[in-house]
Amino acid sequence: MSRSLHLLCYDISDPRRLRQVFRMARAYRVAGQKSAFECWLTPGERQALLIELERIIDRRVDRIHCFALDPRSRVRCFGRARSFTGPPFLVD
Repeated sequence: MSRSLHLLCYDISDPRRLRQVFRMARAYRVAGQKSAFECWLTPGERQALLIELERIIDRRVDRIHCFALDPRSRVRCFGRARSFTGPPFLVD
């Protein structure tokens, strides 16, 4: 099953939940900063990640968004950012 690029963003109000969400998201990211990560995910990995994050967050005050990015879109970098030029990979 092929992976596609997703943008995972979150806004978590509690420091303990924030650390848990960060650790979970960090396991899948290939790039990102603060609370926005680029992740190469299969449909199954995306579903498993979102189910696990749903268990951690408080839906009344926390927000998580996972956007599938269109591979045809042109990458635009501003400031000191650089495009990821390597092939998709997963570190086990």
